[in-house]
Amino acid sequence: MTMDDDKDFDAEVKEAVEAGEDIFQHTSYHTFTKGSYKDFSELVRNLLEGAAAQKSYNRTGVDGRNDLYDFVSDIAGDGHSLGEIVYKVKRFAAKKNPEDLLKIAAWAFLVWRKHQGDDVR
Repeated sequence: MTMDDDKDFDAEVKEAVEAGEDIFQHTSYHTFTKGSYKDFSELVRNLLEGAAAQKSYNRTGVDGRNDLYDFVSDIAGDGHSLGEIVYKVKRFAAKKNPEDLLKIAAWAFLVWRKHQGDDVR
């Protein structure tokens, strides 16, 4: 996958996901990103929606029910999710792979969404 000047970034991401490409394993990944917040959030959305659906983690979209996440969360609480975040932070610190930052954001979103409506003190 390479960036096509005739397509916008969102369309390029969607096309890659629909084609079954794992953009995070693609050799041109770093040329795929442009560095804007919009691009960052679209890549996080892809993790939550496209990549997760490909792995059968979630087939209901980014704002739909995520049965696997809910199942694990019911058993382990936030421990698993927070552990994933810590692991990705440590791995990023060691390897400086920006994909880890996207994965941190995706995990943080899942935890954040789970706790919407919680009484925060």
